[in-house]
Amino acid sequence: MIPIVCWLLSCVKQDYLRKRKTYGNWEKDGLDGHIGGHYLTALAIHYAATGNQECKKRMDYMVSEFARVQQANGDGSICGFPNSKKFAEEIRKGNVGIVWNYWVAWYNMHKTYAGLRDAWLYGKNEKAKKIFLKFCDWGVDVIFNLDDRQMERMLDNEFGGMNEVYADAWQMTGNPKYLDTAKRFSHKQIFDTMARRIDNLDNKHANTQVPKAVGYQRVAELNSKAAPDYNDFMTAAEFFWETVVSHRSLSLGGNSRGEHFPEAGKCSDYMHERQGPESCNTNNMLKLTEACSVCTPKWNMPIFMNVPCIIISFLPSILNMEDMYISHQLAPRIIVFIRHREKQCGVVWVPVWRIMVNTGSLFIPMIRWIMLCM
Repeated sequence: MIPIVCWLLSCVKQDYLRKRKTYGNWEKDGLDGHIGGHYLTALAIHYAATGNQECKKRMDYMVSEFARVQQANGDGSICGFPNSKKFAEEIRKGNVGIVWNYWVAWYNMHKTYAGLRDAWLYGKNEKAKKIFLKFCDWGVDVIFNLDDRQMERMLDNEFGGMNEVYADAWQMTGNPKYLDTAKRFSHKQIFDTMARRIDNLDNKHANTQVPKAVGYQRVAELNSKAAPDYNDFMTAAEFFWETVVSHRSLSLGGNSRGEHFPEAGKCSDYMHERQGPESCNTNNMLKLTEACSVCTPKWNMPIFMNVPCIIISFLPSILNMEDMYISHQLAPRIIVFIRHREKQCGVVWVPVWRIMVNTGSLFIPMIRWIMLCM
């Protein structure tokens, strides 16, 4: 069994069927429940990559538990954060300012949406698809009466990749209400400027913005090229990618400091800011890179945004080399890329000198880790 799967399964002990109290830290401070979605995604992707039956067993169990929650709620929702019923009631009434009384509620829910989607997409769990679509219907209903101004105010608060998952729901079903909802989650403050090729990312929270662009690309990819807004969505996604990669990223593939994009004249912040590039940004930029290259095969991707370079240059900074751990955001995609050697994102093998230059004394453990993953 590869080390990452060993670590993943060790996160929850063998008696995981026993109900326990909530985790600490973010999971009890208002972001309750989001880790469940991450865990489900990780199980599904690792099962697809390795065929590990314990991953499948736990994935199926998680899906059945989400089904119990949805049935108990009775309205299709699956929200782990406190007072979620009140949140939905106020949004339905048009009181969108309620989002600021919660810790990124839509962002939180997006992790559950994505986990259920991945359990179906990678884990072939049909029950997950049904739960996912019921949850999507609940979201459509919650925002149904909001006008464009109210939606924009609501989307000033971080909402993850809600536009992406609704585009996915449209692909699953062909139901246009999901595509309409994906477009409603576009956030015009970013979408309109990117579609006009205007960079307005200075001092904005970086990983709030990247998933939006992933969603723009997903809408464009699934939309008809004859649609009047096709070019806007494709341009918004590609210009965002070009802007972040060419003007706001380091050579190791990471971006942002202190979670925010610095101004162009303040790149020196990277030298003294203790909080450097977030791995979640890099994970989402990898998604955007892959998606744009699929949609436009001849699209030019600089070397530092291809997967091997990021694995070698950026990965050591988020590894616990003693135990060979990887941050939970990046691990699933790296394992899948390595095992399947995705052609569109570059081959796994890179020159030895590049590994040595970028990792120094970490050369041997990194080679050992890569070989164990193959």
